[in-house]
Order: sequence, then structure tokens, then C-alpha cells
Amino acid sequence: MGKKIILATICLLVSMSVSEVSVAGDFYVSGNAGLIWLGDTDLTENNMSREVTFDSGFGFGGGGGYDFDFMRAEAEIVYRRNNVNKVSTVEYGTVSGSGDMSSLCFMVNGFYDFKNTTFLTPYIGAGIGVAYVDMNDVSAETIQISGDGDTVFAYQAEIGFNNVINETMSFDLGYRYFATTDPSFGGGDAEYKSHNILIRFRYDF
Repeated sequence: MGKKIILATICLLVSMSVSEVSVAGDFYVSGNAGLIWLGDTDLTENNMSREVTFDSGFGFGGGGGYDFDFMRAEAEIVYRRNNVNKVSTVEYGTVSGSGDMSSLCFMVNGFYDFKNTTFLTPYIGAGIGVAYVDMNDVSAETIQISGDGDTVFAYQAEIGFNNVINETMSFDLGYRYFATTDPSFGGGDAEYKSHNILIRFRYDF
């Protein structure tokens, strides 16, 4: 039932975006890159609980959409990756770990621009979609955590400032909170919640 509601919501957002294309505005493409801080995650496998912490990571992506002057609707794909920093276990306590956690997400986003007379345009935005979250070669001491991937529901919210360069080009600096429902790895579940600082460049046609 939950998946049907998510699918219906995505279809509704897409259909609304398409139906509004007749309004005066511009198609655009964009690219972004930034720093990713991934929250700690608890992993339970074979009745053993382990907490994994991560180093700051990176992300990059791109997309395209339509600008309705004050509102924007877009589709986006983003890749994120964070290396493992520490793993806490009952057997060894907190020890250095290796491996990484990554995600590849496909999102449908909506933004509202607060137009004003200055060169900076504040904006807020939100999006929903799906993400493939992958746990790759995570280990600590003699413990090997099963590497696996899972496709889950994803959601995000963003706030930032846009700066116009000329009639067709602009860039913005934004903060984004990105998270998913709990992915499953091996016999247990994990968490994926991140804080992102992004720089985005946009080209309007």
C-alpha cells in the first residue's frame, strides 16, 4: 500500500510539471557537486549489533527541469559516497574500519524562488524518489560486514541562495537534507541520513 502511495505521488508531481509547461518560463539543465556528512548507522547482522561512523564524503549529480518564474520542477540524479571511519562492536570496542557506503538516487524535485530586487534569490525545495544504497567491503578487525545493496524510497529538503550570472547562467549555494527508508544489508537493516552542502550551476535555454 505504501509503495502505491509513493508511486502515485511521483506520477502526480510529474503530471503537474508537464501540464504547466504552457506557462511562460524556461527549460534548464543543471549540475551540482558538494560535501556529504553521513549520519552514523546501526547494523544488526547474525544477532550482532554494530555501529558504523563515516568520514565526510562527496557527491555530484545533474538534472533538468522547467522554471515557471517563481516555481521550478525538475528531475535529478545524484551519486554520493562516504568512506567508513570507525566501527563499534561488542568484541573489540571502537576500532578503525574500512569500506564505504554509497547511494545513487533518482529524484523529482520542486522549488520555490523568493524573487526580489537583489542579485541573490533565496529558495526552498523538496523532493521524493528512489535510491540504490550500497554497503561495500565494510570491515573492522576480523569482522566482515556483508556487502549488499538495496533500493529504497528517498526524500529530501533544501534551502539556499541563487546568484544570477547572466540571462542564461546562474549558480547557487544550498544546504540539503537527504535520507531514505532503512536499506537492508544481508540479514539486517541500516540507516541512511545525510547533510549536504551543494554548489549548483544552472543553464536556462
